[in-house]
Amino acid sequence: GSVTAIAEPMVGCKDVTDHFAGGGTLETLLITVPATVEGKESYGMDILDAIEREVRPSTYVIPNVLASGDRWLLTGFEGHGKSTFCRQLAVQVAAGIHPWTGKEMEPQKVRVVDSENHPDQVLESWQEMLGLAARLGRPVQRGMLILQEEWDNEINLNEPTGKRWLLERTRAHEPKLIVI
Repeated sequence: GSVTAIAEPMVGCKDVTDHFAGGGTLETLLITVPATVEGKESYGMDILDAIEREVRPSTYVIPNVLASGDRWLLTGFEGHGKSTFCRQLAVQVAAGIHPWTGKEMEPQKVRVVDSENHPDQVLESWQEMLGLAARLGRPVQRGMLILQEEWDNEINLNEPTGKRWLLERTRAHEPKLIVI
């Protein structure tokens, strides 16, 4: 069947007309393509066959900490800094600053989906962290950190529509790290 692409306006614009009125261009429209999720069936394999496979070196998003394709779940009590830590992690990875060693690393594309904080609550925190990265000589380059503010939407990633929503945006930007 055919696949229909969807053009989304810049953050803060309610539609494409608002996007163009706000100075947006065709190039700055975000094009998303509805995702199809295809699973492959697996019946397992004999362990003697499994151990014969070639061991390929891991590729890392954060060197020696987070490999490509890995998931990391951070939990804690409310008000103890999880959101602040996630913003800091996102900025450092996008800026090419290793979050634990402070050493230079390859900057990675990052997407942050914030479905909790009102933008007014965290703007100064973002400004401070981006400013610090710039003062360290590692400014975040345009397109390396995409912020998806969804505090007023009810996106349920356990539902098929929520999964498609996230996959569409992931495929549009192809981030190496997604922080939700």
